[in-house]
Amino acid sequence: MFPIPRILTALGAVALLGAVRLPLEHHFHGRLKANGLVEDGAGLDFRDQLTQNAFLATLGGFRSLVAAILELDAGGEAEKKNWGKVEAAYRLMQQLQPHDVYYWDTGQSVLTRDIPHSYRVEGMDPAAFAAYTQKGRAMVREGLRFLPKSYRLWEVLAQLHARPFPGEDLSAEIDCWRKAVECPDAPVYARRRLGYALAALPGHEQEAWNVLHDLYALDKRHRLPTLLKNLRILEEKLDIAPWNRIPANETGWEP
Repeated sequence: MFPIPRILTALGAVALLGAVRLPLEHHFHGRLKANGLVEDGAGLDFRDQLTQNAFLATLGGFRSLVAAILELDAGGEAEKKNWGKVEAAYRLMQQLQPHDVYYWDTGQSVLTRDIPHSYRVEGMDPAAFAAYTQKGRAMVREGLRFLPKSYRLWEVLAQLHARPFPGEDLSAEIDCWRKAVECPDAPVYARRRLGYALAALPGHEQEAWNVLHDLYALDKRHRLPTLLKNLRILEEKLDIAPWNRIPANETGWEP
């Protein structure tokens, strides 16, 4: 049997959530609808009504619990394709828990994957797809203000720039991978991804070769087929001396 104080605490948090959420939904529904992003939903920039500090002070120690309840609510709205409300909920979760990577990562995934996938079957306008991708990028950058050393967020942002829109190139993706490899939790493959991005952008061949060749020399576990393929292409472009090239018969490391 659950302790009475915990039950009362949970009920109080739910009541508080309802008191805060209803006026927010009413205020922001019109904003997203006016922008043509949703048919039925709620936007969120709750600094228009309340300052973040005042709001968090009101919640006190309930921020984590309220964020968890909001996510449950967002799941129900997603099933009904009320994407405006889903986006609104994640933006509020992020302001409740700004140092939790999970809410930034999941929120951007809603914007850049779930919503476009839902609308794609209905023939989503390419301009709308681009708009959601840009919103996802902006959301991740906002998260990086609070979590500048989060490898996961830099990785996600790099992936969102990996398919540039007209007028863009891969420079932004490369910048993200540069930041990613500096993070304390960066995995071993992060530097390979940096090398691959450099190899794909004209004018960066020498740096790409340096990065990938250093990895090749460092550990045989980096000698994957993709790395070898990129190195061989770069060797030709840069006219690398024969004695500095990788062996022609090397096929790559198999884990």
